[in-house]
Amino acid sequence: MRFHTDQFTVGTENESFHNITAEVQDVVGESGIQHGQCLVHCLHTTAGVMINEDDQPLYDDFFDRVRELVPPEGDYAHNEAHHDNNAHAHILTGLMGRQCTIPVTDHTLALGTYQDILLVELDGPRDRTVMVQVHGE
Repeated sequence: MRFHTDQFTVGTENESFHNITAEVQDVVGESGIQHGQCLVHCLHTTAGVMINEDDQPLYDDFFDRVRELVPPEGDYAHNEAHHDNNAHAHILTGLMGRQCTIPVTDHTLALGTYQDILLVELDGPRDRTVMVQVHGE
């Protein structure tokens, strides 16, 4: 079994989605691995990674609903202790997750028709580092 690891940076805006499918596929292609798995991992605690449809109305719906679930202006001990007012982003990342795994077949990510790999900025703006590790044969 072989492993290949690389990373890239994405500049984000406040509460935003970024389609990173092409960048991840580039790493898979560079890996030389034909069949295996690809781990996509965000190296931050206020941004995450998900697989979903790349669709602006869906992004709007997502942020509308998460603001109801975990409001940015909530009363959070983290905000009091650190004065950075981003506890909501930490909580949402914990609920959403910072990574996903995708099968690799014939040097290609096995994604469905409407599936893309999305970096989700929950705080920002920031430069976010995404690590990609491909393993297989």
